[in-house]
Amino acid sequence: MVAGSRRSVLLASAVSLLLAACGGGMSLTEYAEEVEAAVAEMQVRILATDDALTEPATSVSEYEAIWRERADARREFLGVIETFDPPDEAAALHTAATDIVGRLALAEAAVADQVSDYEGVPELNGLGTTPAFRGFIEVNEEATNVCLAAQGLFDDTAQREVFADVSWVTAEMKEVIEVVFDCVPSET
Repeated sequence: MVAGSRRSVLLASAVSLLLAACGGGMSLTEYAEEVEAAVAEMQVRILATDDALTEPATSVSEYEAIWRERADARREFLGVIETFDPPDEAAALHTAATDIVGRLALAEAAVADQVSDYEGVPELNGLGTTPAFRGFIEVNEEATNVCLAAQGLFDDTAQREVFADVSWVTAEMKEVIEVVFDCVPSET
Protein backbone atom coordinates (compact mmCIF):
# COMPACT_ATOMS: atom_id res chain seq x y z
CA MET A 1 0.00 0.00 0.00
CA VAL A 2 2.83 2.42 0.80
CA ALA A 3 4.65 1.78 -2.49
CA GLY A 4 1.48 2.78 -4.31
CA SER A 5 1.13 5.85 -2.11
CA ARG A 6 4.69 7.00 -2.76
CA ARG A 7 4.17 6.37 -6.43
CA SER A 8 1.02 8.48 -6.41
CA VAL A 9 2.83 11.34 -4.70
CA LEU A 10 5.61 11.28 -7.22
CA LEU A 11 3.13 10.82 -10.00
CA ALA A 12 1.11 13.77 -8.98
CA SER A 13 4.29 15.75 -8.73
CA ALA A 14 5.29 14.81 -12.19
CA VAL A 15 1.80 15.43 -13.40
CA SER A 16 2.00 18.84 -11.88
CA LEU A 17 5.21 19.59 -13.56
CA LEU A 18 3.63 18.17 -16.58
CA LEU A 19 1.13 20.89 -16.12
CA ALA A 20 4.05 23.23 -16.30
CA ALA A 21 4.13 22.65 -19.97
CA CYS A 22 0.75 24.11 -20.82
CA GLY A 23 -0.86 27.42 -21.51
CA GLY A 24 0.07 30.82 -22.69
CA GLY A 25 1.46 33.64 -20.53
CA MET A 26 4.45 32.12 -18.76
CA SER A 27 7.58 30.83 -20.37
CA LEU A 28 8.15 27.11 -20.06
CA THR A 29 10.95 27.78 -17.59
CA GLU A 30 8.84 30.09 -15.42
CA TYR A 31 5.99 27.63 -15.44
CA ALA A 32 8.25 24.71 -14.57
CA GLU A 33 9.70 26.66 -11.63
CA GLU A 34 6.23 27.55 -10.28
CA VAL A 35 4.94 24.01 -10.67
CA GLU A 36 8.07 22.57 -9.12
CA ALA A 37 7.58 24.77 -6.02
CA ALA A 38 3.91 23.73 -5.73
CA VAL A 39 4.84 20.08 -6.17
CA ALA A 40 7.49 20.32 -3.46
CA GLU A 41 4.92 21.66 -1.00
CA MET A 42 2.43 18.93 -1.86
CA GLN A 43 5.08 16.22 -1.70
CA VAL A 44 6.00 17.12 1.87
CA ARG A 45 2.42 16.46 2.91
CA ILE A 46 1.96 13.31 0.83
CA LEU A 47 5.24 11.78 1.95
CA ALA A 48 4.27 12.42 5.57
CA THR A 49 1.07 10.45 4.97
CA ASP A 50 3.09 7.68 3.33
CA ASP A 51 5.15 7.46 6.50
CA ALA A 52 1.99 7.39 8.61
CA LEU A 53 0.54 4.60 6.47
CA THR A 54 3.56 2.42 7.20
CA GLU A 55 2.81 2.54 10.92
CA PRO A 56 0.22 0.24 12.50
CA ALA A 57 -3.14 1.98 12.70
CA THR A 58 -4.24 2.77 16.23
CA SER A 59 -7.75 3.87 15.25
CA VAL A 60 -10.07 4.02 12.28
CA SER A 61 -10.39 7.80 12.64
CA GLU A 62 -6.60 8.18 12.50
CA TYR A 63 -6.43 6.17 9.28
CA GLU A 64 -9.34 8.11 7.80
CA ALA A 65 -7.59 11.39 8.67
CA ILE A 66 -4.46 10.25 6.82
CA TRP A 67 -6.42 9.61 3.62
CA ARG A 68 -8.30 12.90 3.98
CA GLU A 69 -4.98 14.73 4.37
CA ARG A 70 -3.80 13.17 1.10
CA ALA A 71 -6.95 14.32 -0.71
CA ASP A 72 -6.68 17.81 0.81
CA ALA A 73 -3.03 18.12 -0.23
CA ARG A 74 -3.95 17.24 -3.82
CA ARG A 75 -6.92 19.64 -3.88
CA GLU A 76 -4.79 22.48 -2.56
CA PHE A 77 -2.09 21.71 -5.10
CA LEU A 78 -4.70 21.66 -7.85
CA GLY A 79 -6.00 25.05 -6.68
CA VAL A 80 -2.50 26.50 -7.00
CA ILE A 81 -1.66 25.12 -10.43
CA GLU A 82 -5.04 26.10 -11.84
CA THR A 83 -4.02 29.74 -11.32
CA PHE A 84 -1.00 29.37 -13.60
CA ASP A 85 -0.97 30.64 -17.18
CA PRO A 86 1.28 28.04 -18.82
CA PRO A 87 2.81 28.16 -22.29
CA ASP A 88 0.80 26.88 -25.26
CA GLU A 89 3.19 24.04 -26.06
CA ALA A 90 1.96 22.06 -23.08
CA ALA A 91 -1.75 22.91 -22.99
CA ALA A 92 -2.97 19.36 -23.65
CA LEU A 93 -0.65 17.93 -21.06
CA HIS A 94 -1.69 20.59 -18.54
CA THR A 95 -5.31 19.63 -19.06
CA ALA A 96 -4.49 15.95 -18.57
CA ALA A 97 -2.47 16.69 -15.45
CA THR A 98 -5.15 18.89 -13.93
CA ASP A 99 -7.70 16.18 -14.58
CA ILE A 100 -5.63 13.38 -13.07
CA VAL A 101 -4.71 15.32 -9.93
CA GLY A 102 -8.40 16.10 -9.38
CA ARG A 103 -9.31 12.46 -9.91
CA LEU A 104 -6.54 11.36 -7.53
CA ALA A 105 -7.96 13.66 -4.84
CA LEU A 106 -11.43 12.18 -5.38
CA ALA A 107 -10.06 8.62 -5.25
CA GLU A 108 -8.22 9.30 -1.99
CA ALA A 109 -11.34 10.90 -0.51
CA ALA A 110 -13.27 7.76 -1.53
CA VAL A 111 -10.74 5.63 0.37
CA ALA A 112 -11.21 7.89 3.40
CA ASP A 113 -14.98 7.46 3.09
CA GLN A 114 -14.53 3.69 2.94
CA VAL A 115 -12.36 3.76 6.05
CA SER A 116 -14.94 5.90 7.88
CA ASP A 117 -17.47 3.08 7.41
CA TYR A 118 -15.29 0.68 9.40
CA GLU A 119 -16.09 0.00 13.02
CA GLY A 120 -12.67 -1.18 14.13
CA VAL A 121 -8.99 -1.37 13.24
CA PRO A 122 -9.12 -5.08 12.21
CA GLU A 123 -11.38 -4.15 9.28
CA LEU A 124 -8.55 -2.02 7.82
CA ASN A 125 -6.83 -5.26 6.78
CA GLY A 126 -9.40 -5.65 3.99
CA LEU A 127 -9.07 -2.09 2.67
CA GLY A 128 -6.86 -3.11 -0.24
CA THR A 129 -9.62 -5.31 -1.69
CA THR A 130 -12.31 -2.62 -1.70
CA PRO A 131 -13.58 -0.92 -4.86
CA ALA A 132 -12.51 2.45 -3.41
CA PHE A 133 -8.91 1.35 -2.92
CA ARG A 134 -8.77 -0.43 -6.28
CA GLY A 135 -10.10 2.80 -7.84
CA PHE A 136 -7.30 4.72 -6.18
CA ILE A 137 -4.74 2.27 -7.57
CA GLU A 138 -6.16 2.62 -11.10
CA VAL A 139 -6.09 6.43 -11.00
CA ASN A 140 -2.61 6.30 -9.51
CA GLU A 141 -1.43 4.20 -12.46
CA GLU A 142 -2.94 6.71 -14.89
CA ALA A 143 -1.17 9.48 -13.01
CA THR A 144 2.11 7.65 -13.54
CA ASN A 145 1.50 7.68 -17.28
CA VAL A 146 0.78 11.42 -17.24
CA CYS A 147 3.91 11.93 -15.17
CA LEU A 148 6.00 10.04 -17.71
CA ALA A 149 4.52 12.15 -20.51
CA ALA A 150 5.42 15.32 -18.59
CA GLN A 151 8.95 14.11 -18.02
CA GLY A 152 9.21 13.39 -21.74
CA LEU A 153 7.99 16.87 -22.63
CA PHE A 154 10.71 18.50 -20.57
CA ASP A 155 13.38 16.00 -21.62
CA ASP A 156 12.60 16.82 -25.24
CA THR A 157 13.66 20.44 -24.67
CA ALA A 158 17.27 19.23 -24.48
CA GLN A 159 17.22 19.04 -28.28
CA ARG A 160 17.02 22.84 -28.33
CA GLU A 161 20.64 23.11 -27.19
CA VAL A 162 21.70 23.03 -30.84
CA PHE A 163 20.23 26.54 -31.19
CA ALA A 164 22.15 28.02 -28.23
CA ASP A 165 24.56 30.04 -30.38
CA VAL A 166 22.19 30.87 -33.24
CA SER A 167 21.51 34.61 -32.95
CA TRP A 168 18.29 34.74 -34.96
CA VAL A 169 16.57 31.99 -32.94
CA THR A 170 14.32 33.35 -30.17
CA ALA A 171 15.14 32.71 -26.53
CA GLU A 172 11.97 30.63 -26.20
CA MET A 173 13.17 28.29 -28.95
CA LYS A 174 16.46 27.86 -27.07
CA GLU A 175 14.81 27.12 -23.72
CA VAL A 176 16.02 23.85 -22.18
CA ILE A 177 14.22 22.56 -19.08
CA GLU A 178 15.77 19.97 -16.79
CA VAL A 179 13.48 18.32 -14.26
CA VAL A 180 13.40 14.95 -12.58
CA PHE A 181 9.95 13.72 -11.65
CA ASP A 182 10.78 10.25 -10.38
CA CYS A 183 7.55 8.98 -11.91
CA VAL A 184 8.31 5.38 -11.08
CA PRO A 185 10.27 5.48 -7.82
CA SER A 186 12.59 2.67 -6.93
CA GLU A 187 11.45 0.33 -4.20
CA THR A 188 13.78 0.38 -1.21
